[in-house]
Formats: sequence, C-alpha cells, structure tokens
Amino acid sequence: VDVRQPGRGALRRLAGIGGDPADLDPRIVCEAAVPQRLRDGEVGVRQVDVLADQPHGDPFGGVVDALAGALLVIGGAAALGHLEAVRREKRARELAAVITALELLESHVVYGQVLLADALRRVGEAQPGAGWAFLRAAERLEEGWPASRALRESFSAWAARSALLESDLAPLVHLAPVLGLSEGGDQARHLRWARSQLEVKL
Repeated sequence: VDVRQPGRGALRRLAGIGGDPADLDPRIVCEAAVPQRLRDGEVGVRQVDVLADQPHGDPFGGVVDALAGALLVIGGAAALGHLEAVRREKRARELAAVITALELLESHVVYGQVLLADALRRVGEAQPGAGWAFLRAAERLEEGWPASRALRESFSAWAARSALLESDLAPLVHLAPVLGLSEGGDQARHLRWARSQLEVKL
C-alpha cells in the first residue's frame, strides 16, 4: 500500500466534512446559537454599582436621601429653637413676677409693719408667678428657721424648678441677711436695689 494515498476510511471522514453551508437547515443554525454560547463560555452574570466610582442605579435615590437628612436637621433645629424661646418667655414672666413681689414685700414689711412670715405669705398668695418661693420661706419661718436660712433655702429650691438663672437669684439671696433683721429704711433700700438688679435683666 502506498502511504501517500489515503485509505478509504480517511476519504470517508474527509467526505463527511464537505458540503455546501447553504444546504444546511436554517433551524439547526438558529437553535444551536444558545448551546454554542454556553459551550464557549460567552454567557455571564452582570452586577452593577460594584465599584465606589460607579453611579447609583437609581439616579434619584441619593437626592432623596440627602433631602431627608436635611429635613431632619432642620426639624431638630426648629424644635430646639422653639424650646429655647419658651424658656426665655417663662424667664421673663418670672422676673416680672419677682419684681412685683418685692414691691409688695416692701409695702408690707416697711410701711405695713407686718411680721416677715406674714408678709412673705401675703406676697406668695398675691403673686402666683413667684409665690412658691415666698410661701416656702414663710413656712420655714413658722417652723422656727432663722430668716436668713429660710430665705436662702427657699430661693435655692425655687431655682431648680424655675427658668431663672443663678445670676437672677443673686439679688434675692442678697436680701436674706437683711429682711426682718434691720430697721425699715435699711430694708427698703435693699429691696429697691434688688428690684433694680432684676429690672435690667428684662
């Protein structure tokens, strides 16, 4: 056998390869497209927004989040501003009430010659805005407390429940060693001084 001549089996295999592509059934070509892609590894899974520099899938999502955060900040600031305004208004009312109470106290102690405990009680009942401190001081005096201690304790206790600042109560504490212990003219001077210190805070 001549090795240069292919055998009949080889010719049959080569003959099976030949043929006109136009003779193929078109349905076979179309149906083979998907399996061919699967076999060649051309089908994959995509995932968007994996990297930080890739844009958000929802173009409005970031805007909505930013607006929501801004509204929360604005709402919180407005609430704090409202609370501060309410506190300032309450402080102004209490300062005005204390000033009026000191005027009444002067009239009772200096001109009416009323005992300090009775004068404090009358002032407390007539001036609800600041009456709690004066009524408490009257009770302490009736319990036998010294006038200075009774006034200091009452004003300090009122500070914890009022909107007044510590500096607002300083003139009242200054009156503690004077009221009920000195002559009428001296008490009047101290009461007027205390009022003048509170009036400049309004």
